[in-house]
Amino acid sequence: MRKIFLLKGLMIMVFLQGVDLVQISRINKIYRKYGKVFLNKVLSQKEIELLSEFRNDKVISVKIANRFAAKEALVKAIGAGFTNGLSFNQIEIYHNKYGKPFIRVSKKLLDIVKKFLPDFEKFNINLTISDEKRYSIAVVTLTK
Repeated sequence: MRKIFLLKGLMIMVFLQGVDLVQISRINKIYRKYGKVFLNKVLSQKEIELLSEFRNDKVISVKIANRFAAKEALVKAIGAGFTNGLSFNQIEIYHNKYGKPFIRVSKKLLDIVKKFLPDFEKFNINLTISDEKRYSIAVVTLTK
């Protein structure tokens, strides 16, 4: 969804947003069935390495579901979907030292996304992720 706001008659702000809701049990079921094959499809190698810190399958499933929702929300905000070379494992979700999630945009990801949103590098990317018992939700807001 693209919204343009005129502020005080001087400034134009572009606002793009994507949201995704994931059922954690669905991710857990797929993870238990396909294991590493599933992880390699939806996570980057670095994200997979970070998961190795956890031993509990339920916790791991929540972490995967959170990232899955965040990546879906990003492509929805861009308006691209997973097409034209864009895949889950090219998008990396990390947390800063305070726990705030952020999206790392690699050169490869930038090149692909620019096909859909030519001025993508000018946008600020804001990511929020939350989970509660059965669901993970993520919201990505792009502003310029």
